[in-house]
Amino acid sequence: MARKGLPSKYAKMGFKKGWREYKKTKRSPVKRTTTRRSKPMARRRSYRKIYRRARGGGGKYKPIIDGLLAGAGGALASKYVGNIGHPAATLGVGFFRNNNVLKTEGARELGAIAIQQFLGGGSVGGGGGFFE
Repeated sequence: MARKGLPSKYAKMGFKKGWREYKKTKRSPVKRTTTRRSKPMARRRSYRKIYRRARGGGGKYKPIIDGLLAGAGGALASKYVGNIGHPAATLGVGFFRNNNVLKTEGARELGAIAIQQFLGGGSVGGGGGFFE
């Protein structure tokens, strides 16, 4: 049975140097002139930044643009549809522009109109709202 480890001749040289010399004796006598290295794999392109920029729709001005669209759309819709136009436009802009504040405001206003319709007249909620 063969002994494990470095032969004593090479062990005297020290661990690192001894193994290096021992491996030299085990190599084939033909010396290779060039070493072949594989090329590193190309990085995959990430589309995350492009996707997020496309979905952002205005950057830091997005809330301003959304409010402008909701106000203009509400004014036009109120002219043609009546009382329900402004909240519906606000809700619509909130959905299409993915703005949770406008979604909430539009739904709240529609809820207030619905309560007024079912309970008949009167104001809903407190102090100086849009529908008073």
